[in-house]
Amino acid sequence: MRTDAPGSTKAPSHWSSSPRSSKLIFLLAVFFLFASLGFAGDIVDMGRQPLLRFGLSVALSGLFAVCYAASGFALRGKSWKAFLPLFVLHFLSMGLLGNRLPDGPQRVQFNAAETARLQSRFAFDGLAVIIFVFAGYAGFVFVSIRV
Repeated sequence: MRTDAPGSTKAPSHWSSSPRSSKLIFLLAVFFLFASLGFAGDIVDMGRQPLLRFGLSVALSGLFAVCYAASGFALRGKSWKAFLPLFVLHFLSMGLLGNRLPDGPQRVQFNAAETARLQSRFAFDGLAVIIFVFAGYAGFVFVSIRV
């Protein structure tokens, strides 16, 4: 144990004493849980996101969440030093993505092909949300039981 002030002892953080594999599984769980927000965003946009933006939104949602979590564990009480720049970078990245790869046109009326495309995209989004949230939850449970 280390001492921070005379008469006080502070145990090492749970994060620093956890096995590397547990840390990796935990961060993967964070990724999956928050990457699911990219699929939810596609539903909100009515499936009009270009596929590149859609994929990048899913990946960036998960990756930034991993960065927030890792910096929080690494910096603990001083995590705001990483959180604020990460938040600005996250906000700017998502804004740039939306500006460079804007939504497709808003349809007033759907023909049969567009309706089928939309149903297929929403079915994919819904299934992906279920799988990603389940994978995130399973990772959290696994790490909780293992450690």
